[in-house]
Amino acid sequence: MEKFVIEWTNPDFESFLASNWDSVQANGYNQAEREMTRYGESFYYGKAHAILFCVMDIMQTILSLGVFWLLLFDNKEKVVRLVELITVLGYIAVYILWENKTQYMFPAYFLMIPMASKGWKLACHTIAGKIRLCRDL
Repeated sequence: MEKFVIEWTNPDFESFLASNWDSVQANGYNQAEREMTRYGESFYYGKAHAILFCVMDIMQTILSLGVFWLLLFDNKEKVVRLVELITVLGYIAVYILWENKTQYMFPAYFLMIPMASKGWKLACHTIAGKIRLCRDL
């Protein structure tokens, strides 16, 4: 379960880890031997990193909530929804059983963007309908 949570909740898909200045690359090249600018340092370790990570976390949460809403409440396009669901569940199954790097989850999130868009559209229509119903009472 811990592997699943780490893979699906890391909003930067390990991009900071994979490009970290202090790590030695696979070819043996160590970027730490080069001087890092103050902007680079802020981006990897400072305030810019904290802000960027927070923004990415919010974006990933919005995306996930849209997909969740769609899967729970969209009953109109059952075949299309089933294909989308099988795709996402396929990604989940493959990465639980086989891979363990968050950076490989990135393509699944691209596939989830249209699902999230439809989910948020459905949520807005549902909420607008409830508001209209309350006004009519």
